[in-house]
Amino acid sequence: MADSTAVYCTLQDVYDRLSVAGVTLRIDDDPSAYSAILAEASSWVEQYLLPIYTSTAMLTNRWVKYATAWKAAELFACRRLNPVPASLATRLEKLEEYLEAVVAGRMEVPGLARRRLSVPRVSQPRVTVGPFGPKVVISRKRGTQKRTPSEDYPQPRDPTEPPYEHPEG
Repeated sequence: MADSTAVYCTLQDVYDRLSVAGVTLRIDDDPSAYSAILAEASSWVEQYLLPIYTSTAMLTNRWVKYATAWKAAELFACRRLNPVPASLATRLEKLEEYLEAVVAGRMEVPGLARRRLSVPRVSQPRVTVGPFGPKVVISRKRGTQKRTPSEDYPQPRDPTEPPYEHPEG
C-alpha cells in the first residue's frame, strides 16, 4: 500500500467546528501548525479507510471530509495539552466506533465504493475425477481484464464430457 499525502479537509472545515477564534487561539504560537494538524487528522482517517477505499475516492467524499474535520478539531483543541471539550470528545468516540464498524464490515462509508481487492469474491467449487479419486477444486478467477463477452467468464470444461444440450433449445 502506497503512502498517501492527501489532506481530506480544509482549514475552513475546522473553522466551521471550532470557529476562527477557537482555532487561532490554539495555534497563536505557531500559525503554520495547521498544515501538520490537517495532515495528522487525514492520516488518522486513512488508518481506518485506506485499506478498504482508494485515496482518490476519499478526496471527493463528504463524509470523509467531515470525519477528518472533526478529528482535526480535536487535534487543534488538545494542542499544547489543553482539554478537549466534552461535546467534541463524544462526537469523536461515536466517529471512531463507526470507523471500527466500517473496518469490521458491518457499516459502509456513504457514497464510496470499496476497492476491488476488498470486495468479497465468488468462488465456484467443482468436483474433478482423477486417478486418485474425486477431488473438490475451487475456481477463484471469475473474469479477465478484457471486456469481451466470450472471454469475460471462462468456464472450465472437461474434454471427456459431452456438451450440454438445453432442453428448450
